[in-house]
Amino acid sequence: MALGSVQDLDAEKHLKDGRLTVLCDVTVTGLRTEDHVEAAAPEPTDVEPPFGMRGGNEKEVDVQIEVGGETLPAHRRILEAASPIFKADLSLASATAGDTSSTALLRVDDMDAEVLKAVLQFIYMGSPPLPLEKTMAERLLVAADRYGLEKLKPICEEALCRHVDMSSVAATLALAERHHCSVLRAACMQFLASPGNLQAFMATDGFEQLRTGCPTALLDLVLKKITVRSN
Repeated sequence: MALGSVQDLDAEKHLKDGRLTVLCDVTVTGLRTEDHVEAAAPEPTDVEPPFGMRGGNEKEVDVQIEVGGETLPAHRRILEAASPIFKADLSLASATAGDTSSTALLRVDDMDAEVLKAVLQFIYMGSPPLPLEKTMAERLLVAADRYGLEKLKPICEEALCRHVDMSSVAATLALAERHHCSVLRAACMQFLASPGNLQAFMATDGFEQLRTGCPTALLDLVLKKITVRSN
């Protein structure tokens, strides 16, 4: 339909504040989705976690991960897309020949199978096992930092922030320092910034642990204490 001048339009029906708004639908053809795949961690896939696979997915497995006395099957393309560390490890992994293809054998040390299963669940499904208990959150945070899973670290930090108390704050702050967790570190510092909490903490073994393990955090606490006194 051809449009004439603005005067030809029904002002009450087509114009708002003297302005004409035209909505258009645009169809693009010939564009391939694979041309725009990014190397960042993928969104949740439609492939089930490998340790719970059923049916045809088993035929696509091309990685076997040995961890904590178990062997977990996985997909190379998914691991490489999710983690630069997995990608580097797989490039060096040994391969065992199959009938029609090769399967990479990847050995993971210093981690148990439960934690790696949680890592794989996050990679495949976009979420770790929930609810995330304190001990698992700590172990999963270490694994997330190890494999460069930056979207998993905040989930672990949030879970650990809920457990910051006098008995755990020193170890939790040390964990945050080692793995560069700014949110978790801030939660610990906020807890200790309270005059009553800081005074009580300085009388515990945790203070000595903090002095030897996290000198930077200790310096921040001392500065906060000096600031409070000066005010």
